[in-house]
Amino acid sequence: MMTIAAARRQRGFTLIEIIAALVLMGILAATVFNFMGQAVRGFFIARDALAITQKAQIAMNRMRIEFTYLASVSASSSTSITYTAEFPSGTETHTITTAAGQLTYDGVALVDGVGGCTFAYYDDPSAAADTSFDATNTKLIGITLTMQDSDGVTATFTTRVAPGKI
Repeated sequence: MMTIAAARRQRGFTLIEIIAALVLMGILAATVFNFMGQAVRGFFIARDALAITQKAQIAMNRMRIEFTYLASVSASSSTSITYTAEFPSGTETHTITTAAGQLTYDGVALVDGVGGCTFAYYDDPSAAADTSFDATNTKLIGITLTMQDSDGVTATFTTRVAPGKI
C-alpha cells in the first residue's frame, strides 16, 4: 500500500518543473531562430552580390569587346564615349554613357543599378590618366564601373582595354 506522500510524487510534474522546461525550450527556440535568421540574411546578401556582379560582368565584357574593335573616337569624357568600331560585319558608331542609374548603349539600357561609370584614357600603362581620348597617344582605356544594389551597397569593378584598330 502507498503512503499519501508517495502517491503525490507519482501524479506528474510540478509547476516549477513545467516552467523550467518551458524556459529552457524558449531559450533553445530563440537560439535556433536567431541562427536561421542569420543564415537567411546571409543568403540574401550573397544573392544580391551575385546579381550585381553578373550585371557588372555583362557590361564590362560588352565594353571590352566593343573597344577591342575601336577604330576612332568622335567624343569622349570621363563619363561617356562616342566611337566608331570596325567589326567583321561592318562599321558601327555607338555611344556609351551613364544616365539615371543606368549604363546606356546608344540610349538603350545596357545594365541598371549603376552608381557610376568612368572612363580614363592612358598614353602609357604607368602614366596618369587623361579625361579625354587622344587618337595619337591613347593606348589604353580604363573603365571603372560602380554597381549599387537595392540596399545601397556598392561594388566597384575596373578593367583596362587596349583599343584594337587604332
